Amino acid sequence: MALKSLNLQAHPVALCVSIALISVYAIRTVKSYAKGKLPPGPKGIPFLGSLFQLSKTPWKEFEVWKKQYGMLTS
Repeated sequence: MALKSLNLQAHPVALCVSIALISVYAIRTVKSYAKGKLPPGPKGIPFLGSLFQLSKTPWKEFEVWKKQYGMLTS
């Protein structure tokens, strides 16, 4: 059959190029999404947000951010 004649092993170069293209696409998508579609606020880390910017009293941080960036309403 035709399937037996196909070499289904991954080529290292093709794998690296595929990973690089997917990474570039993902980074460009995230950057273009964040440019104007999000409300103003503190810069965050992807997937973790501003978790590491909070102190032991996060409500004080939220008050500072509210004064700096305004109220968040939906």
